[in-house]
Amino acid sequence: MIKIVKGVKPDLLEDQADIWRDELLALIAVENEDPTTYQKGKYNRPEVKAAVIAETYGKCAYCESKILHIDFGDIEHILPKKERPELWFEWENLTLACSVCNNKKRAYYDEELPLLDPYDDEPEQRLLFFGPLVRAAPGDDSAFKTERVLDLNRPKLIERRTERLDQLLMLASLVENAAPGIKEVLEDDFLSETENEREYSSLARTIARNLGLTPPPP
Repeated sequence: MIKIVKGVKPDLLEDQADIWRDELLALIAVENEDPTTYQKGKYNRPEVKAAVIAETYGKCAYCESKILHIDFGDIEHILPKKERPELWFEWENLTLACSVCNNKKRAYYDEELPLLDPYDDEPEQRLLFFGPLVRAAPGDDSAFKTERVLDLNRPKLIERRTERLDQLLMLASLVENAAPGIKEVLEDDFLSETENEREYSSLARTIARNLGLTPPPP
């Protein structure tokens, strides 16, 4: 998980989000009156989807997997709709998630033990890489809960991160053994792997720091 900078609110939400929210809350307040699927899904528009894809680099905001080449990706509510319906159409509460993380997170909500928020928190200081494994920083209960609820060490993720790790270590070996003049070029190549748009860039930044390279700010 990396820190994500929230993009500009789409014009559609700027114009309509408050109206949609008030309509929805009014329906919820009426006993035996359920909002329709259409009313609940008004945020799921192409311009909103494009905006969350842009700010997340097309990666799951939680597991950092590139997803759009095999899946549509889900517009995810950081705080669940069931518990915080007033945030149903709130731009700051929307992000992109893979279907696995979205399903595992479901409606988890605990004010005393929140999951890490990739927009408000500093995930790379709180979720640490040990090879392909992600572990919570010692004593960080929210990071530990995030790791467990999202199952950030599920087998398929470990398999994919191991492949990425092997690629990075091969490039790191080339950097270490390169002749002067070539070494600087390869170091730049390695640092390009740490950029936010790369899959598992937080893993790449961990390796870069171990090599004594300075990755760009997350």
